[in-house]
Amino acid sequence: MPSRPHVPDDDVLVTGHDALAAELGAAPPAGLADLPDAYAQRLADTLATARKSQAAELAAATTEALRHVPRPLRGTVRKVVGL
Repeated sequence: MPSRPHVPDDDVLVTGHDALAAELGAAPPAGLADLPDAYAQRLADTLATARKSQAAELAAATTEALRHVPRPLRGTVRKVVGL
């Protein structure tokens, strides 16, 4: 079931292609211009979900990796790694 376009305020309706461009951070490739709007929205939603999942998995992997660092050094390693 395609999701409805996101409505940021009462005056502006964001299309699936706009949502896809926002998710990509740039204009989508020309080949995606032919996608129906509902499919573009679904692709944007799928990309957003994948990014969230990837970020969660990366955080879990980082936490697991820190378990192999001796406790007295973990704070320093977190600072160096940027956590």
